[in-house]
Amino acid sequence: MGTNSSIISSILQARNPDIKLHGFRAAITRDVFTNDDREELGLDRKWITIIPDAYIIDGENRIVIMIEIVDRNPVTINKLGRISDFWWVLDEVYWDAILATVDSQLNITVYPPEILCLAGVKDELLGAKYARDLYCDYIRDVMGGSFGPPDVWWQYQQKMRSFILGDRQEAI
Repeated sequence: MGTNSSIISSILQARNPDIKLHGFRAAITRDVFTNDDREELGLDRKWITIIPDAYIIDGENRIVIMIEIVDRNPVTINKLGRISDFWWVLDEVYWDAILATVDSQLNITVYPPEILCLAGVKDELLGAKYARDLYCDYIRDVMGGSFGPPDVWWQYQQKMRSFILGDRQEAI
C-alpha cells in the first residue's frame, strides 16, 4: 500500500485524468513556453525550482494548477516563495499559476494568482481562513469589489474544486 500522498494523488487522478503526477518541468517547458519565450526570458528547465505533487496544465484558459498534498507536510514559506517566483515568470507570457492544497480528508483549498503574487510580501499563508481574508482584501482594495467578499471566495473555491475534480461544466 502506498503513502497517504500517493493514495490521495491516485484518487484525484481517477477523478480527473488531466491531473498529472510526473514530468512537470518537461510539460511546462513544452506546453507553456514557446521557443521564443524561453530565449527571450533566458529560461531552461533548471529555472523551475518547484515540483508539485500533482498538476494540471489548462492551455485553453492558460492556467497551471499545482496541487500540493498536505497530509503530513504543510507548504513551507520557502516553497510558497518559489511558487510565487514561478507565477511571476508565467505572468510574463500571460499564464496564471494556481496553488491547490489537498489534505488527508480530500479537502481542497485553492490559492488564486492574486494571493501567489502577494506571497512574497506576506510572512505566512496556507490557512484557509487566512487565504480567504487575503483574497477578500485583494478584491476590496485592488479590484474595488463591492460584492460580499466571503461569497466570492467560496464561489471561487467551489468553481476551482469542480475543475480540479474533473467537472468542466462547473469550472472556470
